[in-house]
Amino acid sequence: MTSNLCVSYGGRGDIVNACRSVAKKIMSGDISSVSDIDEEILSKEMLTGTCSVPDPDLLIRTSGERRLSNFLLWQVAYSELIFIEKHWPAVTRDDMMDILQEYSRRKRRFGQ
Repeated sequence: MTSNLCVSYGGRGDIVNACRSVAKKIMSGDISSVSDIDEEILSKEMLTGTCSVPDPDLLIRTSGERRLSNFLLWQVAYSELIFIEKHWPAVTRDDMMDILQEYSRRKRRFGQ
């Protein structure tokens, strides 16, 4: 299992910066045409693209909020989302076990 903690990160800015990077590669000839741009190329330009970490399978949102709040917008496209009322420091091992049980009951369809 891999756990990531992102601090002072913005998903919209990440997407904009990835698009700028791809545009520069087109202008420099590293990418030959706009039709060559695909999800893999854009993913590699995201901040997480250099981490060699796959997109998250599960996103746990604490504090009772029911939104992504500009967090990993591209990367969580097919993630399972679980929302809990507790704030992060109060999450216990039992809470995590409940979350993992809920996750294991879900059928992943990846947009299909």
